[in-house]
Amino acid sequence: MSKKYITISCLFYLVFIVSCMAQPNAVLTEPKLKEQKNEIKSEKVFESSIINRTVKIAAKEKFIIVDNKKYPSSKLLNSFYKTRKYNLAWFKSNLEPRKAFFTYLKLLKNANYEGLEPNFYYFQEIEDNILELENLTGNDLILRVIQLDLLVSNSNLQYFSDLLFGRYELGPNFSELSYSEPYINLVNIINKSIAKNNFKSALKIILPESRVYYSLREALKEYEEIYANGGWQTVPPGPTLKKGTTNVRVVFLKHRLYRSGDLKLYANQNAEQYLNNNFFDDQLFAAVSEFQKRHGLKQDGEVGNNTLNSLNIPIDYKLTSIKINLDLWRKLPRNLGDKYILVNVPAFKLYGVENNQKLLDMRVIVGRLDWNTPVFSEYMEYVVVNPFWNIPSSIFADEVLPEIKKDPDYLKKKNIEVVSLSNASVENTEYVNWYEVDPKNFNYRLRQQPGAANPLGRLKFMLPNKHSVYLHDTPTKSLFNRSNRRFSHGCIRIEKPLDLADFVFNDDNAWDAQKVQNAINSGASNNIYLKQPIPVHILYFTVWVEDNGSIHFRDDVYNFFSSSGTSKDNSI
Repeated sequence: MSKKYITISCLFYLVFIVSCMAQPNAVLTEPKLKEQKNEIKSEKVFESSIINRTVKIAAKEKFIIVDNKKYPSSKLLNSFYKTRKYNLAWFKSNLEPRKAFFTYLKLLKNANYEGLEPNFYYFQEIEDNILELENLTGNDLILRVIQLDLLVSNSNLQYFSDLLFGRYELGPNFSELSYSEPYINLVNIINKSIAKNNFKSALKIILPESRVYYSLREALKEYEEIYANGGWQTVPPGPTLKKGTTNVRVVFLKHRLYRSGDLKLYANQNAEQYLNNNFFDDQLFAAVSEFQKRHGLKQDGEVGNNTLNSLNIPIDYKLTSIKINLDLWRKLPRNLGDKYILVNVPAFKLYGVENNQKLLDMRVIVGRLDWNTPVFSEYMEYVVVNPFWNIPSSIFADEVLPEIKKDPDYLKKKNIEVVSLSNASVENTEYVNWYEVDPKNFNYRLRQQPGAANPLGRLKFMLPNKHSVYLHDTPTKSLFNRSNRRFSHGCIRIEKPLDLADFVFNDDNAWDAQKVQNAINSGASNNIYLKQPIPVHILYFTVWVEDNGSIHFRDDVYNFFSSSGTSKDNSI
């Protein structure tokens, strides 16, 4: 017989002991009345002791069993009841539910507002069992109350854990995102919430502080409503639709953009008449441009293949994207810093934030598909003016060495030096036979001198990390005009390096914008250390909400979310 069913047998046995104490009704004389009251008091104490012992046994099991159904136990379940001396949490001593029981159920019913499902946390099972209590008496009632108390505690521990740490396994690319705030004791938080019948204070501690998180929750509501009303129809394939076109597909396009809120109707405009008109006018042009802006597409107001494909992404995919991004916010530190830099890889954007105000907004270039820019957080410590470019060994082997073999003057043309690994001296390579060089046994490193052709440009922003990723200027400015900006070897090229330097040094009078420019003009390579290191968060959001309320979506550029949506082991 399995351990789980032995435990259930013990529960029935312990409850049976309680039932054996019941006394037959009798006419009580006054002396006997006092004696009987003492017996009743003793019986209640004994009954409470039996319940506590039963809870203590059940809280240590790997599974909670309710009406012969098994549910995985939270690792915190025993700790939770231990702090309560194994007393029931959600039911009074007379087996009536506490007010907190119903307050929690109301909270759990709205878990979908957080992008989660109430039934992830046994909502329906709890509701069914509380209704069934009305049909139970005696031993059956006591046993079911114990089981239900355990299940609700388990539900609350798992729900709050998911709100605090995130629910979904997002894969190894997000392994460096870990909750790093001071330890939050979920057991104490839940116990206080039950005692005060107030879970709102707990949510303030557990949920992210970011405005973006709460805006995403509102976006989820908006798209859930669109989904409930049937979503949107697809636009049939065909030639590019542009202003001045008359085509039946324009009608599909208008209905599609109207459902997503991109197409705004004028006051007193007849909706049915306009939406069913097949002419592509200025009003529709503006709507297409708005849609393209929200999806990171080229804003030409025309519906070509890229825009058509984006228009025809189903509403349920959008909902999943919003839910995953909500979960991603839950995995982040609750406080990103008073002053910080945030790079959003799928958006190809960098933001400088100070005191919750966005002071900087610029385009960036990130890693190619085969050189992903990693997701992590680190502190920026210093800025290099007129940097050398130390060419990574992999780039030397794959890209530079083949060029040297084709052109013996390649190193000279590119101002690249060969530096000894043993003593850092610059070597004379005039007599090197590059055809015999083995990159795996090459005891030198290549570095490109500072200058206009240097791929790092004039400024390099250093945040020491195991990925050897940093932010830097670039001489190739034209690439910033592309909508898809995956061109680097993993490092982040920035559109406005002087603006970033100004943000970084805005609290350091020793380095204003003009002094940084003077240092660049000198041509000398120099390290400038920050007065106070600044957190840099390189993140991966595919959905966010702008300050004006518009919901933005981006492609999963590295396919990081292709297997997301799988719940982690919630037995925290």
